[in-house]
Amino acid sequence: MKVCIPIIRKENGTSVVYPHLATAPLYLYCDTETGRIEEINNKYSPFKNGEPEQKLTLNDLDIDTLVVFSMGESALSHFKQKGIKVLKCLEKTVTENLTALKNNELKYFLISEK
Repeated sequence: MKVCIPIIRKENGTSVVYPHLATAPLYLYCDTETGRIEEINNKYSPFKNGEPEQKLTLNDLDIDTLVVFSMGESALSHFKQKGIKVLKCLEKTVTENLTALKNNELKYFLISEK
């Protein structure tokens, strides 16, 4: 599974999930099959990270699952149309959410829960 989680900064598994997908400074990309974990700058974030890395959008990534606290209705519709599962965060850290994902404890994100 190729998972993306919005974060403020990378902190080796203790990264805190950012409250809103679109404005997150970074995304943590995790391939659960290979164990690859990568920090991706959000091209459209209002935050200035000052890092020389290429910034990307989620459309540039090959993902099948998003784990979020919040997102807008049009974004949810967009990702559903692309076949990307959007799941609601249960915990604050990336590690806790990845464990919950592995244990099938995360539920589908619903706009009424924003």
